[in-house]
Amino acid sequence: MDKQYYVIVEDSEDDLEFILDGLRKVTNTFEQKVLTDGRQADHFITDLIDMKRELPKMMLLDLKLPMLTGLEILEKLKGHEYTRKIPVIIFTSSQSHGDVEKAYEIGVNAFVVKPIDYKQFILAAENIGKFWLGYNI
Repeated sequence: MDKQYYVIVEDSEDDLEFILDGLRKVTNTFEQKVLTDGRQADHFITDLIDMKRELPKMMLLDLKLPMLTGLEILEKLKGHEYTRKIPVIIFTSSQSHGDVEKAYEIGVNAFVVKPIDYKQFILAAENIGKFWLGYNI
């Protein structure tokens, strides 16, 4: 990818559309890579490490994914020297204290619970984009 890019790991088509709606309000200067299950995310990370590919500006990661969980993906990402500096934002419906605690122990940069309300969901995605794709250098 020539342009800077970010990665979304999300298995829900509806949630993905809402996320993209929110992020589009912030920027269209970044490429996006969408992965729909844990196995795709695992292969993506392996490719980044093996090929020393350009790192994404951020990764938006759901916890409840088919194949491998978001926490497993986070462990792999933060467990390797090359990929651990990628900002990872967990964006999930889980409000489990255990999930939050484990994610921060592994090294997540932010943990955001997906709002149920459509407008609040879009706003949350927009705010994530403003900070991680705009203000955070």
